[in-house]
Amino acid sequence: MDIRCLIPCEYLEYADSSVQLFFQEFTYIGYFFATFILKIFLMC
Repeated sequence: MDIRCLIPCEYLEYADSSVQLFFQEFTYIGYFFATFILKIFLMC
């Protein structure tokens, strides 16, 4: 195995997992804000 191939592969795998985590957090926050805004509109 070439070491030059291992480093970028590991980096890409790490970047992919961090991107997935970011989108997971982003969708959760977006869902929370959407429900929060809906509750405010329903109360008015």
